[in-house]
This record gives sequence, C-alpha cells and structure tokens, in this order.
Amino acid sequence: MTPRITFVLVTYGGGELAAHCLDVLAEHTPEPYEVVVVDSASPDGSGEWLERNLTGATVVRMTENLGFGAGCNLGVQHARTEFVCFLNADVEVTEGWLAPLLELLDGTPAAAAAAPLMVFPDGRLQEAGSLLGGDAFSRGWGDGWEDGAELYPRVVDYASAACLVVRRRAFHDVGGFSSEYHIAYYEDTDLQFGLRDRGWQVWVQPSSHVVHVRHGTSSTATAERLSDINREVFRRRWADDLALRPPALGVHEHPHRLWWLRDKPASVRVLVVAPGAPADGDRDAALLSAWRADPEAAVTLLVPEDAADDGAFARWRSRGVEVRPGDAGEASRERVGNYDVVVALGDVPVEAVTRWQRAAVKALDLASLPHRAHERRFALSRAKEDAVRAGAARARTAELLQWADVVSCASEEDAEWVRGGAGATAHVLTHPVEAPPVLCELADRVTGDAAGDVDLAVRRVLVAPFPGSAGLRPELVRAMAVGTPFVTTWEGADGLGLPGWVFECTEEQLLTDDELWGRVHRELVAAHRARFAPERFRAVFADLQADCGVAPAPLVP
Repeated sequence: MTPRITFVLVTYGGGELAAHCLDVLAEHTPEPYEVVVVDSASPDGSGEWLERNLTGATVVRMTENLGFGAGCNLGVQHARTEFVCFLNADVEVTEGWLAPLLELLDGTPAAAAAAPLMVFPDGRLQEAGSLLGGDAFSRGWGDGWEDGAELYPRVVDYASAACLVVRRRAFHDVGGFSSEYHIAYYEDTDLQFGLRDRGWQVWVQPSSHVVHVRHGTSSTATAERLSDINREVFRRRWADDLALRPPALGVHEHPHRLWWLRDKPASVRVLVVAPGAPADGDRDAALLSAWRADPEAAVTLLVPEDAADDGAFARWRSRGVEVRPGDAGEASRERVGNYDVVVALGDVPVEAVTRWQRAAVKALDLASLPHRAHERRFALSRAKEDAVRAGAARARTAELLQWADVVSCASEEDAEWVRGGAGATAHVLTHPVEAPPVLCELADRVTGDAAGDVDLAVRRVLVAPFPGSAGLRPELVRAMAVGTPFVTTWEGADGLGLPGWVFECTEEQLLTDDELWGRVHRELVAAHRARFAPERFRAVFADLQADCGVAPAPLVP
C-alpha cells in the first residue's frame, strides 16, 4: 500500500530517545508510513548517530539550530504524502492511535489537523486540545484530570504539535510554520490560528491517545523562558483576535471564562435541555443531530443527574455532542452567558437555565401537546380527573410558549393549536424517516401469523391501535416510509396528514383487495415524501435556525 502519512521528527540531542520513539511508532502503527528526521545541529553528535543507526527513515542534518518550526518546514519539504504528523521524540504512541485521526480527517474535509489526547505517563490527562486567553497564555483542556470519559471530538483553538496530524495541502496553504519565532513554543499555536483564519478547522479526537513526557527533551525552566520570548511575537501577530478574548491567567477564579474560551472556535454555541439522551431513530435524536450538523457548532446536551444511560451518552459524545448530566440551574450558572441558543425539548426546567443565559435565543420543541391527550381521554371518560389534568397541561404549555422565542412542533395539527392558542409562529418539524430506495412489491409481502416476526417493510398490513392518545406516532411514519398500509384508531392517525378514506379501510379489505391495497400504498408513499422525508425536515430546520439567528454552516475551503 502507498503511504498516506509522513512522520516528521525534529531533534536537538537525544538521538536514542528519537530512536525509541520510532520503535514504539512501528509497534503500534500498522498503517504504511514514511519518516523524516531533521537534526538541528545537535551538539552531542545525535545527527551522526541517527544517520548510522536509523533504517527506513530519511535523516536531514541542519548546519545550525534554527528551531522547531524551521526544522518541521524542512521535514515537510521531503514529504510526498497526503498527511504529515509532527511527532516529538518524547511521545509514545499507543495501540490503534492513528486510525481514528485519519478517519476524522477523511470524514471532515474542512479539518486541516487532528490531534489525539495527550496523557502523562501515570495515565492522567495532559491535554485534550488547548485554549488561548486574550493575554496569550494557554491552557491545556483537562490538564490533570483523572478521567477523560466525558470528552468528545470537537473543534479547538489549537493542539500541541508534539503529536499533530496535518493535511499537507493545508500546511502549504498557510505557508507552514512562521519564521518569526525563536527556537520553540507558540509556532504551533500560530500555525493553527493561521489555518482557522483561512477557513480550516483543527480537531481533537479523544478516541486516540498518546503518552507525552512534558518538556521531556528540555527543562521546564527552558520551556518557560522560550515561551516568554515567543509569546510576545504571537501577541503582535494576533492582536486583533486576542483583543476579543478574556485573559487565561486567573481563569479558574472565573470558571465561566474557561468554558467561553473552550467554545470560542465554535460557529454557534447551543445548549439542548432534555429529559434524557435521545435514542437513535427518535425525533429528538434527529433534532439534536441537526443542531450538530455544522461541525463547528458546540452543542451541549444537558440531562438530569439521574437520567438513564444505556450507552446513549457515549454514542452522542462520539458524534461530537457534549453530554452533561446535572442540575439545570447549577450547570447553567457555571457557564453563565456562554450559549447563543437554548433549546428545550418539551417540558424541562427552562426557567432555571434562562436566569443564567439571558442573551440566548430560546427555542421550544413540542414533540406532542399533552393536554390534547387528556382532552381525548376526558371526551371518552367524562372523568373529572382527566379534565383537571387537561387544564394543568394546557396551562404549562402556555407557560412554555410564553418563554419561547422560537417554537417547533411535530405535526401541523399541533402547530395550528400553537398559532391559534398562543399567537406564536410554529415550525413543523415532523419525524424524519428515510425511505428505502426500492419498496417491497405486494407479491412479496407477508400476511398471517408470520407477519409479526418480519420487518415492517415486507408486511402487507400493520395493525396499530393507539386508543386515547394524541401526537405523532413514529411507528406509523415508518410504515408510511416503506409503503405498508396500517389500521389504527383516529387518535393514532393524529398528525399524519392522510385523507379520511385511508382510515376507513378495514384490515380484512387491505388483506383481500389488491387494488385497494395499492391505492393506500401509493397514498402513504406520497404523503411520506411530502411531509416526513429527511430533506423536508432539513429545509424546515434551516428556517428555524434562521429564526434563531444562526448562520448556515461555513463552506469547505
């Protein structure tokens, strides 16, 4: 296989350390690769030692030490691969570390670079990307944490070039590392600010991690001295950007600044408050995914402390969503003023959040209107308790509508009630279900007792009563997507937008009358395309985002 990546190591002394780094790299990197080692005129003879002892690597020797950036630029000149990885000699990669980074870059065309988690030799987290304050001091996100389970892939200010995979054409797009920096430090920050300035993204991928001995090739005192020199260069080059940021020094006394700086690279910061983590296939999952569709959006899902987790937290985190279990008021106070949009999925404690996010646009999504179900039950039972429940539910819905700036509903029927009862504008975000490219023909459909054990797409008829309920039923939307006629109650038909004659068909008629079955089948397929196709959901969601003041996703450079 042709290598896709070249590893560039810059050395200044410590030739044996570099050789050990490459041995570990070979042990844990099954993908084909090339290696370029640039020796910066090491005074201890490391350049000569590397030339004699390294096999399968290109060794380039400089006549004087021009610094990390210049050495990397020279190393990249010898690379011909799609990606380059800058790798410090004091880094040890781990099993399976490279594949998640390449997968992220392959799936994100706007990503110029991807970094792994860096951990200390004792297992504590060292850095999950870094953030930069207006004083040009930096903070490694998660430095010293014992556990990184809550981390997720995200766009960052920058990540250390001790181990950083970069798209080679993006590196050339910004002219590589600047020559203005002295020896070491801040040149990698500068590079990544330059990438972002040209529309590229820099990511951290927690599925990958490497072990890094901080300042393993120099002393802490030397690192601080060199940082002080180059910090002034960085301040001058990026003064306009830094002027828009709070300082990083003392940030732990003002924790909301820390979160604000973490999310600074985001195109929009969205807080989604939900009763639990949405399950795949649910309408709430489609809504959460739509907010996360812009890879530069920072999306936090806030759920109660006792919310059930059957693996959903990890699944959403792997998709770039921060999942935060906790008290809504406390979690929002910690990040006061951080969010541009607050999304409430149904009846959740929005009041506690609003107090600390006063500038955010408030978006309310109503998957169903509970009072309508109670009203249906009262119409059947005439029981006083059903009337009381209906009144209480209607009053709570009115409170939520009063809170919201933007409203979305799952069906046109619910939206009409919102428009009429509250005078609010309501977007209709139906349950999006993808239709299969080919629908099962009638001749291949299954009937009788066996139908209950087969996929919905090959059944001839689905019987699905929903007595006394109200609101859109995802099971019936999925039946429409695959063209399977169903028999349900009038309550189950709520929100589907189908003509009345469809629901007058009996199970027996649909099982015996092929011509009628075909008419219903075609009606369901057409209605699904008109109301429940994913492209329809995306179009309406774009209108909702516009009402929230959210710009479309940036173009890929």
